[in-house]
Amino acid sequence: MVKKPRIQIKRIVLADDDERVLQYVRTLLADEGTVDLVGEAADGEGLLRLVEELDPDVMLVDVVMPGLNGIATARRALASSPELKVIVFSLHDDRQMVDAALEVGASGYLLKDHLDQELSDALAAVLRGETFLSAALGMT
Repeated sequence: MVKKPRIQIKRIVLADDDERVLQYVRTLLADEGTVDLVGEAADGEGLLRLVEELDPDVMLVDVVMPGLNGIATARRALASSPELKVIVFSLHDDRQMVDAALEVGASGYLLKDHLDQELSDALAAVLRGETFLSAALGMT
């Protein structure tokens, strides 16, 4: 009997200050099957605590949040957990914001209105060590 390789479940933490977005991303992640949403926060400081406590594989973070924004949160999280994969998501398709996210070490940048089409591909890409940008950004 040949043993099938076991799929490694990836642990994810998530932050957005909008409960509707959190619920939407929860639903998308539940359909993934190979990920486990282990923590949520409504701001950057809360997300940093989750990263420290839970040691996730992937951090999904909104750019615009009260207090510590997503880019500053990504910078701090990656300084303490350099192996962490960070995907920033936003309504903003501004090139400067995308560049800022990538400069601090984010592995991906998704537009919120494309999450349903691209989140799965983005997760797969960043877990392979690739960078993923929403196609709608026109930056491929």
